[in-house]
Amino acid sequence: MARFSLVMLLVISIFSGCSSDQPATPPPPPPKPSVPFQIVAPSSQQSINWGDSLFVELGWADSIQVDSIVGMWDSERMGTFSSKSFTISAAPKEVGLHNLIFQVHAGDLKGTRTLPVVILAGSAPQEIEWSFVAMYPHEKGFFTEGLVFHEGALYEGTGDWGESGIFKTDLRTGKIIKQQQNQGKIFGEGISIVNGKLIQLTYQAMEGYVYDLKTFNKLQSFPYSKPTEGWGMTFDGTSLIFSNGSNRLMYMDTASYVIQRELQIYDHEAPVDSLNELEYVDGFIYANIWMRNEIVKIDAQTGAVVGTMDLTKLVPQGLVNHPANVLNGIAYRPDNGHLLITGKRWPSLFEISIKEPS
Repeated sequence: MARFSLVMLLVISIFSGCSSDQPATPPPPPPKPSVPFQIVAPSSQQSINWGDSLFVELGWADSIQVDSIVGMWDSERMGTFSSKSFTISAAPKEVGLHNLIFQVHAGDLKGTRTLPVVILAGSAPQEIEWSFVAMYPHEKGFFTEGLVFHEGALYEGTGDWGESGIFKTDLRTGKIIKQQQNQGKIFGEGISIVNGKLIQLTYQAMEGYVYDLKTFNKLQSFPYSKPTEGWGMTFDGTSLIFSNGSNRLMYMDTASYVIQRELQIYDHEAPVDSLNELEYVDGFIYANIWMRNEIVKIDAQTGAVVGTMDLTKLVPQGLVNHPANVLNGIAYRPDNGHLLITGKRWPSLFEISIKEPS
């Protein structure tokens, strides 16, 4: 026992000697004090129309000598203020849910507070007038999910389990020119054409497919870069834009197929949900609303709904009581500026001209 105690003392002395040679780790510095204040007004989650004036009131103790106040929409600086109460313009770059941020500076100290605020569209959407131009045959077995008019031909992506695929058809006759069926348990969704390739979304498989436009040979698959469903899709000349049934549109890179950002869609009263098939035309996105005979026109820069079209008159009478066979499918004809409109398992496809509100 004496020998064991002697050994233990020797080991302890060695480790004690080693540790004494190491500099002690300094404790972390205490957190820098911040300016205590609160946002009195507006209230959290308050809704306000874009461009309207928003009253702001901040509160802090009279003993605090405030030098300046910096306001921001998310990370975008809006201005500097000097008093506890002031008015700002509710005008971030886009509509939707935003963080209203204020930084209060007092000497070397700074305090930050964040408040969520909902920015609605600045005005009610205008009703868009349209007129009938022509009617074409449409394969009534197609559960239409995507529609594109490209170089004189109609391309269509279809859905439903076991029936999904991509098709190239003759617009005037409805004859199928080329097709490619999806294999396995795949529910196909929206399509777009980019640089000689046809891109197809899937509903819940969390992946998309890329095909050679001329041959319909499958070139690759890609995973969605974040958990989401795929619904409608369009191309704005830079990014692929797709919907997922919510009020958000996803912007996807055309080379990596990575989702880069989201655009929230609101009208003057509320978020516009159930966005489905999409078509980009000259700075605006036309979108089907699932289960409604309505198309909305969206400002692609701000996300505000600026117009609506009621297309109830186009619904085939035999499908009125078939809730799944809804209006869905929008394609733009750049040669004459018309829209091509159809629906799920509709026997016809319609060409319409639209009259923009003045």
